[in-house]
Amino acid sequence: MSNVCRIMSFISTRGGLLSRLLGVSTNALSARCSCSQVCLAPSVKGFSTLSSPPRIPPTGYIRFLQKQHPLLVKQYPSKYVKYAEITKKIAQQWKELTPEQKLPFQQEAQVAREQYKVEISRFYAQLSPAQAKELKERRKQKIDRRRALRKKREMTKLGKPKRPRSAFNIFMLEHFVEAKGISPQAKLKTLCDEWRNLDVSQRKMYQRLAVDDKARYNNEMNTWESYMTEIGREDLVRKKEITLKKKSEMKDVNNKAKVKTKVKTKVTAKSAGRQLAQMLQGTVRKARKPEE
Repeated sequence: MSNVCRIMSFISTRGGLLSRLLGVSTNALSARCSCSQVCLAPSVKGFSTLSSPPRIPPTGYIRFLQKQHPLLVKQYPSKYVKYAEITKKIAQQWKELTPEQKLPFQQEAQVAREQYKVEISRFYAQLSPAQAKELKERRKQKIDRRRALRKKREMTKLGKPKRPRSAFNIFMLEHFVEAKGISPQAKLKTLCDEWRNLDVSQRKMYQRLAVDDKARYNNEMNTWESYMTEIGREDLVRKKEITLKKKSEMKDVNNKAKVKTKVKTKVTAKSAGRQLAQMLQGTVRKARKPEE
């Protein structure tokens, strides 16, 4: 696999970050390397004849929102009012409606819901076992993507440090804008060639920057993980750190147990010595009585 392929694989997983840094759209960055058929495999979705299932119809409130939104957009242009604020205004309007005013929207939603039940039953009935399995896998992937997105947002809110960049990543971000090529793919190919032919001293400079960035990441992660432990979010701490902490705790427990065992052994030895001395004294007394 060529260097361009490796970069494309990186972009397929972190295209959002790269697009924000470079000011290029994510779709444009999703261009693939065409050096071999093997390189195309990771980025091409499997072809399927399975059609999408019927979509869940909107609720009464969503229908009201869809009707009111264009009106409020005209009344409050997006230059002055954000989309979230318009949605809040519509939500407030919905709360102020009487049950009679909400009824038409709710009735439309109920009719659509009944129709959806018929369509979804018909859809599942015509699926083959392989298609049903594929649909289940699609749903699982969709749920995983949503979870990953929620986790990413949570990590951003909690201030998790950004991952370290490699030497080539630093070089690429520094020269991407002025690189030769019309498309992002052409620019990346040019940068790969330039990196391959880069002078050893210049490459070492970027490698030192990468080492510094990794040290920055480790320091920030240690501080961040300590804070996560303090606020009770040990689930976000790397497993390696947790394992080391548990090993340290177990070592302390074992050391305490050894000390207690030594103390008990000393006490047992002393008590055994006393019992033996008492037995000997008793034996001597019994031996003296007949003589007397």
